[in-house]
Amino acid sequence: MNIIKAVFGCGLLFLSACNSLPKPPVQVQLTADKYLNPDPKLVALPVRIKIYQLTDALPFKEATFRQLWKSDKACLGSSLLDKRELTLVPGEKQLIKMPRHPQAEYIAVVGIFRKHHALDWKAIKSLPGQVNSWLKPLNIVVKNDALEIQ
Repeated sequence: MNIIKAVFGCGLLFLSACNSLPKPPVQVQLTADKYLNPDPKLVALPVRIKIYQLTDALPFKEATFRQLWKSDKACLGSSLLDKRELTLVPGEKQLIKMPRHPQAEYIAVVGIFRKHHALDWKAIKSLPGQVNSWLKPLNIVVKNDALEIQ
């Protein structure tokens, strides 16, 4: 009987410890093509990237390029939990680790391209579960005037 109580007690202790484990960071692998954000002479140029953690996808999906470029905080409102900005140069790879906000449901990315007339200047995806977050990063491929979350 004492053994059963001891095993049961250890099991409860283990479960309570699992509940307090930190959430894994959001890992994003950015890969830029060598032909990135070309100017009129077809010279590849750096691009500004914005990465967001969001509670709701709708404000992001409805936002225009100009809104996300100039006034993203106002546009995304309370759905915005965290934001990271960086510059990606042609041919570069960057691994970004962001603390995962406890209420984050989505990861969204915007490329501030010279030409943004296509629909591929922004992308959004549901955040993976905790186990998948530890195992592999989200891949964002940026080429020409477009980006994609894989």
